[in-house]
Amino acid sequence: KSIDPELVRPVLDFPTPTTPSEVKSFMGLVQFYGQFLENLSSVAAPLHELTRQDVEFHWSNEAEVSFNKIKKTLANAPILAHYDPSAPLLLTTDASPIGLGAILSHPVEGVERPVAFASRKLTKAEKNYSQIDREATGIIFGLERFERYLLGRKFTIKTDNQPLKFIFNPKKELPTVVTARLSRYALRLTMFDFDIQHVKGTLLSHADAFSRGPVDEPEPNPDETDKLICFALTDLSPHENELHEAVKRDDLLSSAIEAAHSGDWSKVPPGPLMNKRNQLSVKDDLMFWGIRLVVPSSLRSKFLEELHLSHRGIVKMKALARCKFWWPGIDGDIEDKVSTCKTCQENSPSPPSEFTPFEPSVEWERVHIDYAKINGRDVLVLVDAGSKWIEATYMSNTSSVHTLNQLLSWFCRFGFPHTIHSDNGPQFVNHIFQAKLQSWGVKQSLSPPYHPQSNGQAERAVRVVKDLIKKNPNIPLDQLLFSYRATPLSGGSSPAELLLSKPLRTRIDGFLPRHSSSSSSHHPNASKFTPNVDVWCRSFNKRTAKWIPGKTISSVGNSLWLVKVDGGTHTRHINQLRLRRSR
Repeated sequence: KSIDPELVRPVLDFPTPTTPSEVKSFMGLVQFYGQFLENLSSVAAPLHELTRQDVEFHWSNEAEVSFNKIKKTLANAPILAHYDPSAPLLLTTDASPIGLGAILSHPVEGVERPVAFASRKLTKAEKNYSQIDREATGIIFGLERFERYLLGRKFTIKTDNQPLKFIFNPKKELPTVVTARLSRYALRLTMFDFDIQHVKGTLLSHADAFSRGPVDEPEPNPDETDKLICFALTDLSPHENELHEAVKRDDLLSSAIEAAHSGDWSKVPPGPLMNKRNQLSVKDDLMFWGIRLVVPSSLRSKFLEELHLSHRGIVKMKALARCKFWWPGIDGDIEDKVSTCKTCQENSPSPPSEFTPFEPSVEWERVHIDYAKINGRDVLVLVDAGSKWIEATYMSNTSSVHTLNQLLSWFCRFGFPHTIHSDNGPQFVNHIFQAKLQSWGVKQSLSPPYHPQSNGQAERAVRVVKDLIKKNPNIPLDQLLFSYRATPLSGGSSPAELLLSKPLRTRIDGFLPRHSSSSSSHHPNASKFTPNVDVWCRSFNKRTAKWIPGKTISSVGNSLWLVKVDGGTHTRHINQLRLRRSR
């Protein structure tokens, strides 16, 4: 199976060592996976030679050949494993004075089989962090880099920092005395389902190597909450005023909000809110656990109805709720909701049949198509193998010409795929269909006759579409597909996030408080200007030059600046200003 180059780039681009200590760091990575490397002692001999104290350091051609051969071996099977959503998952992180390292692995019979590697350099500010803050930043880096694999499933974090095991322990309260940075990190971790283990630093030589040989540059101004999973609603959502009124009527929640303001929790009875008091925050008179809204009791049934509007299952509902809101016992309420739903029980699918999987595909590289008969009507279904994005539409005519016209409509939105796979339906195997695909530069592959399992991607997509229509016969198909595309898959990301690289904004976001973002995130040039800076200011006076000298006074809104010029002041957009250098 092919390996995504991005997952192994930290290995292939590992910087060439320039000192004996850097060679030792790289060799720590090599030794950790040594059992998978054939003839390791002979292949790595030139590198071992450079670590001897009685040898002058000189990077020879032999060392370069050994270094590149080992990197290539580390980035391929049998060392590297493909991600398996059913296998145990391990995130190992480490930090050094110059960088961060993270490794995602499947532990198999006591052996860690890596799935992906990641590393990045520290920012100037991060280099001044204490060691515990750097180690915590390494954990957050690993979570964000591999979020699509981690969100919505259980996994284990390994760190060599003993205090972090207690600070980030999900089964314990956040310590009373902790830095603001660690407190924010702890709130970020509430999105994930994990255990955390402490191991000796000598056992983390693989992660240590990546932290001392980082590849990626630090990302500017990372937003810790911009990847929340969205959900589609097809009914009216509670207005925010209704939410505030419900909070006021909830005695327990009101007392907890008052306690969060005053710091005196003596009047709050023992229970889940009291146990999480150090992880709760208040904004605009609403309480949050991490980034999740704490829902008042009178609105919980309505929130459950909204979550279950498209009759998604227990796992999907929990994944949706986990990124949006919470209340004590929410998991049990979701399980009861699904198990007592007559529509869900009547339309529960049969256990899926086995089929031979294709090679992994990147987004929109390979699509699968099929026709399905639903409620007496023909439906053309397409699914992208990489993102699981589904397109479906009712067809009054299933001929090759009409099928090609519909496919072209979809391809004009997302581009032409490399391969299209189908069964041996008559509209797919005649010369008209095949000639048109060839003219588009699209390769066609067909399932063997009488073996529908070979088109398992399309078979699964058809089952999804049928399930949506049966459970929601009065809702338009486009709205049902919107709900599916916004719902996270087993890896944690939704089809929309995988294909469009962003979540879909849904109606449930309409009543959640909006988190304001900094102007610099919308205007990347805004950070160039500060008060009292010499600039060239755009002039629209025909009697003056096109650009006149000025000096910034203050910002006016997100993208406007008040500028002092000769004879007065102007208000200008940042696109109408340029930095001016003085001689």
